[in-house]
Amino acid sequence: EDFIMKGEGGAQPNISREKLVSHLMPVPPLAEQERIIERLKLIYPLIEKYDLINSKIGNLDNTILQLTSKSILQYAIQGKLVPQLDIEGTASDLLEKIQQTKLQLVKEGKLKKKDCHFCQYR
Repeated sequence: EDFIMKGEGGAQPNISREKLVSHLMPVPPLAEQERIIERLKLIYPLIEKYDLINSKIGNLDNTILQLTSKSILQYAIQGKLVPQLDIEGTASDLLEKIQQTKLQLVKEGKLKKKDCHFCQYR
């Protein structure tokens, strides 16, 4: 807050070198600085260990997400996501119905033969 108050200028306030040099910066006594350093030496290995574990967890999350997506897609392709009802028929039955409907639309003039890729092979 003190630096913000010392800033001068319009759109982008600046602080002159003179103001920075004359700014009082509280620094703990040397003994306290050494105590802080010793504490940091104890904490840094734990931080590095945490970072490594966190990275592994991130990789595991990505792997699980990819495998899950592939599994869901595979189940969907195989028709295993939901129970299949005999009344609904198979994918082959549905494809045949679509082909017949498109052929009928071409006969009725509602669909051009060039827009019906099923018709091109008949």
